[in-house]
Amino acid sequence: MQSRHRKIKKRKILRKIDILYKFVECVACRNKYCNGIKGLVVDKYEDTIEILTIFGDIVKIRVDECWYYVRIKNFEYLINPRQII
Repeated sequence: MQSRHRKIKKRKILRKIDILYKFVECVACRNKYCNGIKGLVVDKYEDTIEILTIFGDIVKIRVDECWYYVRIKNFEYLINPRQII
């Protein structure tokens, strides 16, 4: 059986990007309960971001707490907290 899902290419990005209103996934977090949180970034403050999850919850996460996979168009980029604008 073939999978219907499109394969998403994962890349490292070297420049700074704005993650507001982008789909993100938290990985490699210091707080192990934040690992795997996926959703849309709905608000960004100086040191925290708010993520709207697929379950309808809004989760606040410190920016410097995790690394993130950010989905832009058909690619998924791995970024660290210093690359977030």
